[in-house]
Amino acid sequence: MSFQVGTGEVDVTAPVGTLMGGFGGRTHGAVGIHDPLRSKAIAVSDGDNTALIITSDILSFPYDLVDDVNGEIGRRCGLAPEQIILNNSHTHSGPLMRGVNGMGEADEIYAANLVAKLGGLAEMAVNSMRPVAITSHRGPLQVGINRRERTEAGIILGRNPEGIVDKKVDVLRFADEDGRPVAIWFSHAAHGVVLGGDNYYFSADWMGYAQRALEKIYPGTLVAFGQGCCGDINSDPVGGTFEDARRLGTRAAGGVMMAVESEGVELDGRVACDKVSAQVPQEDPPPLEETEQKLQDYQQALAEAQAAGEKAAIQNAQAVAGWGTYIRDLAAAGATDQTMRFDISAIALGQHVMVGLAGEVFFEYAVNIAERSPFERTTVLGTTNGCVSYLPTAAEIPFGGYEVDGSMRYYMQLWLKPECEQVVLDEAEKLLKGLHD
Repeated sequence: MSFQVGTGEVDVTAPVGTLMGGFGGRTHGAVGIHDPLRSKAIAVSDGDNTALIITSDILSFPYDLVDDVNGEIGRRCGLAPEQIILNNSHTHSGPLMRGVNGMGEADEIYAANLVAKLGGLAEMAVNSMRPVAITSHRGPLQVGINRRERTEAGIILGRNPEGIVDKKVDVLRFADEDGRPVAIWFSHAAHGVVLGGDNYYFSADWMGYAQRALEKIYPGTLVAFGQGCCGDINSDPVGGTFEDARRLGTRAAGGVMMAVESEGVELDGRVACDKVSAQVPQEDPPPLEETEQKLQDYQQALAEAQAAGEKAAIQNAQAVAGWGTYIRDLAAAGATDQTMRFDISAIALGQHVMVGLAGEVFFEYAVNIAERSPFERTTVLGTTNGCVSYLPTAAEIPFGGYEVDGSMRYYMQLWLKPECEQVVLDEAEKLLKGLHD
């Protein structure tokens, strides 16, 4: 056996009453805990090099929180940021974290405790290494639907059965010397939005149901989920019930079980890690006069929401007015040729590489990065090591819609130029070729 693995798990459920992330229309904090939110760690070593994969049942992390977690892990375990992948499941029924505006103020005490917990989780995994065989598996699975629905009025968040969607599940199986699975890691792309904005119970959504179902099938095995590039893929349905979430999770678990019980590719070789910060181009801000008029409109909307006393509307209007101020200030400064930092990470386990992208990424990126990859199998993850904005494709940017236009208000970003796609694909390809050589 050429690899060693260590695992760990911690409960990261926030206290009842904590504000929830993912939907802007909520007016109060969580009223209960339907199912626990968990973070899980898998540390992998080839004897010389170590990589750490952490998954969390949380919407997303901003860069500054990622830096805090990486610093804590570095202090406890001696790992560098390029050796660490922090992937968020993107459940919209977890606690609000800073980095996305319009949903209220994040609980910084919870965030500080989370940093400490993830540091301890990493330490548990790194200190529990044992020899394993790793096999890579792939099988059929679909739990989502493309959400960029075409209408006469333009793109809406809806259902686009003709649009691209993830139809597979990637699985890594870590088995001990007796062939028993120590850990199972799987990845699929679909937003965690089976439970809608009217749900006030913490839940890991369909992804949590899938993990719990697999834990019953494989007792004593750590089961972890890595969210794929789900920027344009919703769960199907959206805004449903816990029963809907159970059904989708059970379907996902079945797909994972079929894949892991089929013949896989045994991995050998080395563990290799690296990351890069790409600079993706943004559109220039509109003319100053236009931005000032827009800001006045946003401030008026905020005043009206405050007068009406509607909390959700106030939160949304505050976020939009804040973004309007940001854009007005850029225009006043004559800012041009702006770029957005977009981190790309990669961990290779022999012939299988996982790529992490720091945003809500359209699924086409996963397809195109995999096509360019020199590795035998490539899994591309979104909401990894940060989440700075949506990342649409060049082909979809002209059509607009929430992911292209409206979401930038809540991520406090300028709109992206179509050239962003080429930059990310080129940087990812360069990163992977460097790992592979």
